[in-house]
Amino acid sequence: MVTNNLNLRIVDDFREFCSFIETENPPLSSKKEVLGKKDAFSINSRLYYKREVDKPYYQQEHYPALDLLFTLAIEGQLFKKVKDEKGNISLHGTNKLESFRQLNDCEQYCFLLETYWCCYDFASRFDSMIWSADLYPLQELFNAFLQVGPGNSITSKYDHTNSSLCCLFSLDHPVILQLTTFDLCSYELNEEASSPYDDRLKSITPTPFGIEICNLLLQQGFRYRPQKLFPLPYRALAARLDMYKPKKGLHKVLAKAFPAGAVAKTVEDEPVMDQPGTYYFKVALRKTLWRTIKLAHAHSLYDLHLAIEDAFEFDEEHLYAFYLDIGELKRRRGRYGVYCSEFEDEDFTVEDAVIGICGFYPGQSMIYLFDFGDRVLFDVTLLKIDTTEPLPHSPVVVDQKGELPEPDPDWDYL
Repeated sequence: MVTNNLNLRIVDDFREFCSFIETENPPLSSKKEVLGKKDAFSINSRLYYKREVDKPYYQQEHYPALDLLFTLAIEGQLFKKVKDEKGNISLHGTNKLESFRQLNDCEQYCFLLETYWCCYDFASRFDSMIWSADLYPLQELFNAFLQVGPGNSITSKYDHTNSSLCCLFSLDHPVILQLTTFDLCSYELNEEASSPYDDRLKSITPTPFGIEICNLLLQQGFRYRPQKLFPLPYRALAARLDMYKPKKGLHKVLAKAFPAGAVAKTVEDEPVMDQPGTYYFKVALRKTLWRTIKLAHAHSLYDLHLAIEDAFEFDEEHLYAFYLDIGELKRRRGRYGVYCSEFEDEDFTVEDAVIGICGFYPGQSMIYLFDFGDRVLFDVTLLKIDTTEPLPHSPVVVDQKGELPEPDPDWDYL
């Protein structure tokens, strides 16, 4: 156990992030649902682990620490993305955020690291051929740390035949920047690097604290990492279908690296429960052409699909899907989705996705893709869940704007 000079600056940085989000309420971009350049620049300037820049020229993803904090806030379910009536998207704090604030610094650190270890989707952000469920590059890195010991550096020449390890010095070097944010290591930049394929880092040096954490993760951490990691918006559905059974309690393992009694609790997950009621979805082809459809919690996304087809006068001869994670759709062009039953070898079908078990919340958005050839995209937003009115027997259009082209829509003009 390392008790001296614990560096928990990521906890302070996360507080700065939360403070900015709650006081400034910055809008997220409509395409990737991330912070804009000016807000990303502003938050970055407040962080200890900041990127040294003079002007707001960069997207959120180019600020490694900020991008990590944003992801932890979402994956830890401390914030959720909410779209308002005007279509603006922002982050709203959840009940779990208040629970997080009741933890001490060591407990908050362990919650953030547990979220990173168990929920961060390395495969969608880096080389998916290398980042499998076993996190092989991190295994190789942690083993190298244990071999060289704290304060001793490794370079890409340490094991030049190991492509998984070498990638952490070049294309996937942001992973090292993330580990540095958790005080597991430090690094030296290679100022002469000119290509993404060059070594961006000269060396990586484990900290004493990092050695202990890495050893714990190597010994016991992988039993807590899901073999298949679903994007957050799909996890409620996956859990109900017995496809996702995360194991909790990694904070108890990490507690061994802290003084006795310093880590006694964590943020508890709220139970996944069916949400009965009448769901109102706004389905928009564009700002001036939309329909609001209400349906009951017992209906499925298949029923919503049929209602959209009817409302927009489509035929039923094309493949379609619902994408619950818009950011993941933009990064991977739909690695995950809820697909029509005719689309084979996918995890979820629209018949599986009963509305009331999907964990939908008011303000949540998703994409409905009709026709995989022409790719007609609809923005679908849950406006509200009414638990008092009688449940509709079938989906009903209750509000609308814009007239459909006649006689036969040619969607190419969109």
